[in-house]
Amino acid sequence: MRWYRQNASTMRDLLLRTVPDPHEALSKIMDIKYGYFDYRHDLRKKCTNEFSLVVNAVLACAVTGGQNVLFCGTSANELALLGLTRLRKVTAVDISKVALLGIKEVYPQVKVILGSVNKLPFEDATFDVFVSLRAAQSTGVDLDLAVAEIVRVLKPAGMFVLSIPNGYLINGKIAKGMFVSGGSKPNAELPYLLVKEIVSKLKVLGVSATTVEIESEIFIIRA
Repeated sequence: MRWYRQNASTMRDLLLRTVPDPHEALSKIMDIKYGYFDYRHDLRKKCTNEFSLVVNAVLACAVTGGQNVLFCGTSANELALLGLTRLRKVTAVDISKVALLGIKEVYPQVKVILGSVNKLPFEDATFDVFVSLRAAQSTGVDLDLAVAEIVRVLKPAGMFVLSIPNGYLINGKIAKGMFVSGGSKPNAELPYLLVKEIVSKLKVLGVSATTVEIESEIFIIRA
């Protein structure tokens, strides 16, 4: 994602210094991100078949059965990429008003809510499916809180699909790993460390998960 490479560190530091409320500052950071992000540079566009096979396998039940789906940390482009707009009961949560406005403009049937994965505004056992792609590593996400919230809002037999980025397009070529703020090239070890940490936190809560690696990211799945 080109935005992270060129703008993340400077804008993040400036906003965190000048906006008193940390949550509001992060919301503004993500608003800027969605203003800069160029979907043409999304590696998943080049991995469509592989990406879709993984996600559609998890979501097949939701697509045919009309389950209640929560998508956390998203955009209209991502919803289209996943085909989630075919579902009847989709709720999108994001801390960015810009992202949510974009979703509502393109897909008015999707319910949008401003909020954070650290504290989801839903009752226990509300959703059948939870989806969050390339978002768990974002600034402001507390993995302890986020993992607990995912488990809390899912029904006992609910399924989830999460992913951690592990590939970016740089000058038309694939670079493996994940960018960190201020970095000029991806960190090749960080995606695996984050996946291991998330799986470990799920296990503590009594939830088992499967990991699947493709060219663009690593999935963490319970189906």
